[in-house]
Amino acid sequence: MTTPGRSPRRVLVLEDQPELLELFGEALAGYGCDVVLCQEIEAAETLLSEERFSALVTDLNVSARGGAEGLRLARFCRTQFPDCRVVIASGHITREVERMAHDADVSTVLRKPFSWGVLAAAVFGERVAPRRASGGVRRVPILADVLRARCVTALLQPIVHLRPTTAPSRVFAVEGLARGPSGTILARPDLLLGVASRKGQGVAAEFQCIDAVLDATDRLRADLPIFLNVQPRSLSAGDFEDRLLARLERHAIPPSRVVLEITEHETIVHPTAFGRALDALRRRGFRFALDDYGEGVSNLLLLQAIEPEFVKLSSRLTARLESSRWAREMLRSTAGLAEALDIEVIVEGIETARQAEVAASFGARFAQGYHFARPGTVDELEHAERVDLLTAHAG
Repeated sequence: MTTPGRSPRRVLVLEDQPELLELFGEALAGYGCDVVLCQEIEAAETLLSEERFSALVTDLNVSARGGAEGLRLARFCRTQFPDCRVVIASGHITREVERMAHDADVSTVLRKPFSWGVLAAAVFGERVAPRRASGGVRRVPILADVLRARCVTALLQPIVHLRPTTAPSRVFAVEGLARGPSGTILARPDLLLGVASRKGQGVAAEFQCIDAVLDATDRLRADLPIFLNVQPRSLSAGDFEDRLLARLERHAIPPSRVVLEITEHETIVHPTAFGRALDALRRRGFRFALDDYGEGVSNLLLLQAIEPEFVKLSSRLTARLESSRWAREMLRSTAGLAEALDIEVIVEGIETARQAEVAASFGARFAQGYHFARPGTVDELEHAERVDLLTAHAG
């Protein structure tokens, strides 16, 4: 028997019985694991798509559909992450289940009940001893509970005019950044919306994020443009326009103040419906921004499909502006293309004065990042040293 090494193993556990799920978490934490507990397969799928785990422990019957969802998850995990150990833990182990588990390259199949030592051995791939210092346990909230509680909040981050001066930067606009339930994994909006999309609740979750952002902008003293993050699938929903307009009317915000920021991380499933939605919204006065430009493989196609007024250069490129000729030339070429198409470039992720200088020298007019201000409330941003939130924008 060995003692686990210093680096904790990250373990994702999927189990539809809440009491047993908690016991799994406590037991594995006792062996030094950092454990994430899921009761919904959609949450587990989202986490496996976004994060890396050392092991997956999954039941078989994890949804109302019953059957082999756990095996489907195990197969996905082993295909995408060959180094991740996959453990099937169920009270319904048959020869057919064992055969399918073998075909899915599952590491271990455990029949309930079993000892915690056996579970730990399956997760580590060898017999291990409990540790004095326990690992952490986090539970992914049930999505329906999150939406029912309406616990989504939002912060604002300024988008500023780039200029070669040490004076506070004049604010051009604010981006609304939604946050899921505080203290949980779903505080990350990408995970919240990812789970919601897989459960067919993407639009409902999207509008809770929009509501939170609009609430956060109520105390702005200047009529700044508001950048709202939206998913392409939400835009294509038949009632999206009416629902958005109703919310803006309640906050006395004209559509001309709103820039709908579209991420390219999500595939546009119905291009025709998406195009019609964009045209209808643009006729109402909305403008558009393409987020995270420079990531993915479909930048130019999306640029042509959306014809945005703004392009936001990915922070992954910004991080290399000072050291990489490639990153600087990407910025230069993007700025040149944008100017030819009458598009404004916003450089995201500016964290140093030097990055701001380089971005300005290559033709970008606007920027966003921690160098200017971290996301915060209106009160917090009004006291930020490097931005002037109250000065009227020039847009």
